Amino acid sequence: MYLKKGQVLFSSGQTDNVLYFILFGKLRLFTRPERLEQSYLQSSQEFHNQQRDLAPFGDEMNIGWTVGEEILFEGNKAPQTAQNVRRMQLAMQGSKEPRTNSCKSVVDSCVLGLFVSNLLALKNQLEEIGRLDDFNQIDLVLRGNYLVKQKWREQLHEPSYLTNRSSQAFD
Repeated sequence: MYLKKGQVLFSSGQTDNVLYFILFGKLRLFTRPERLEQSYLQSSQEFHNQQRDLAPFGDEMNIGWTVGEEILFEGNKAPQTAQNVRRMQLAMQGSKEPRTNSCKSVVDSCVLGLFVSNLLALKNQLEEIGRLDDFNQIDLVLRGNYLVKQKWREQLHEPSYLTNRSSQAFD
């Protein structure tokens, strides 16, 4: 899927079951301002003037990153492969959880979208031919990216993060 600069890939509250691999370009995660500290909202006049519904967090992500993988891990303190497979199976049965963040293209970009059901089918096919290690590599990337972004989410509520980000949040 090709994205123009500024195009939204997914929004907070959506209940799709797709995760994305960034092929080229740059993407950025955003969250609703009510999730941020009130002091940050009051200190950012530019926020009030230009961006009333979304605020960026974390770093820009480019080739090799994934976005949307939280649909596999949300609610798990320490994600593990067995839990991931169960969540994939639930997703295939129509159990969809709403996304907690939005994602937007910073520059013209391209992503490869993969339905959770297709990820589970890939896992099953690789297991049948004795190549489960290949799936474990994919799982490792997804878990690693999720854990990095989980740390970004935790930093959202730290005063030092809010102060440092307020001046660069809306470039």
